Amino acid sequence: MLDLIFDIFASIELVYPKSLDDFLDKPAEWLAWLSAVITTFLGLGFLLFPKSMMRLTGLAIVEGSRDGVSEVRSAVGGMLTGLGLAVLVLHPQPLMYMALGTALFFVVLGRIISLVFNGAISPFIVVATLVEGAMAFFSFAYVLDLF
Repeated sequence: MLDLIFDIFASIELVYPKSLDDFLDKPAEWLAWLSAVITTFLGLGFLLFPKSMMRLTGLAIVEGSRDGVSEVRSAVGGMLTGLGLAVLVLHPQPLMYMALGTALFFVVLGRIISLVFNGAISPFIVVATLVEGAMAFFSFAYVLDLF
């Protein structure tokens, strides 16, 4: 099994810019890269300042329990920071931007499901959904060379 995993990773061809002139030379690439930067900074916000980010996003803090803060710091902050940094460090690997776009797509899908089943709608949720949807689109647009 491990041999199969190593073979898969060994067969992945990495893409590198030929020169600094090729780095972020298309609008879609800029927008996808900016999506990774925003993802990283949001993750760092949740990782370093979970209570402030919880208040900002409307998440409740239960008195006497640190479980929610720990969950937000690790699952939200850690995941967003790790994904964003991985995309930035491995730029311009299309597979990384596909992973970012897929993750953001499911964030938007979760917001839509919450809207339908929980009636969760507010100006914050509308703006967050539009921004996350745009970030997902930009990540896919770079991979699919849409513009």
